[in-house]
Amino acid sequence: MPNETFFNLPKEKQKRILKAAKKEFSQSAFKDASIANVVKEADISRGSFYQYFEDMEDLYLYYFHSLGKDNHKQFLIHLRQHQGDLFATFEEFFSSWILEIFKGENVLFYKNLFTSLDPRAIHRFITFNEANQRKELRKTSDAAHEKMQEITKAMLKEIDQT
Repeated sequence: MPNETFFNLPKEKQKRILKAAKKEFSQSAFKDASIANVVKEADISRGSFYQYFEDMEDLYLYYFHSLGKDNHKQFLIHLRQHQGDLFATFEEFFSSWILEIFKGENVLFYKNLFTSLDPRAIHRFITFNEANQRKELRKTSDAAHEKMQEITKAMLKEIDQT
């Protein structure tokens, strides 16, 4: 998870860094990715990179996490479109997700991701996700926590339980 310094950057600079990450991770598998390429493409100094991220793995995992950040919103949209039919929602949601992986704008990133996965990499993804969730819980204000509860309740309310 990026340091707080990253989140304090202007949104345009954050986007530029993530765009550079996308380019690097789409051209190279993680093990071959270069911080030098990312800092050059993002037009930041190497020192700045380390103010924002612990290392290349931190950027990689954050980039991966950022690709799915709106999944719960998309799921709710599909659920409403299918009038609460959970199975139809799953079918459409996961079908669109699979299309995104194999044909979407991040296809080269996903190709590099899946062709270079090993048990240690899978463990790092799981560990990152768990740590990220704990960090988010610590940072989450009451209002943000209530919003997430509202989204969850909205999803449950939309599900056709008949």
